[in-house]
Amino acid sequence: MEYTVEKLKNLESFKDFLDSPEGHRLFKNKYSGDWFIRTHAQELIAAGVLVKLMGRFHIVQPDFVPTLIELLQEKTKRSFSVKH
Repeated sequence: MEYTVEKLKNLESFKDFLDSPEGHRLFKNKYSGDWFIRTHAQELIAAGVLVKLMGRFHIVQPDFVPTLIELLQEKTKRSFSVKH
């Protein structure tokens, strides 16, 4: 996926996101946020909302949270349909 100049302007370090009120609302602590990124990095990168620069993850705002929610909704639907 290509990153436009506009998206690059909207990069925020994942660490800063975790320290924000929005980050606190989505992730109980740093460890749960780090776990989520480790387990879903490929999907978030493919969606164009996660990049790794200088060894650290950065998110593309404002697209990160809506994409994260969509990803989890799809995983929930698949999980629910398999079990039922």
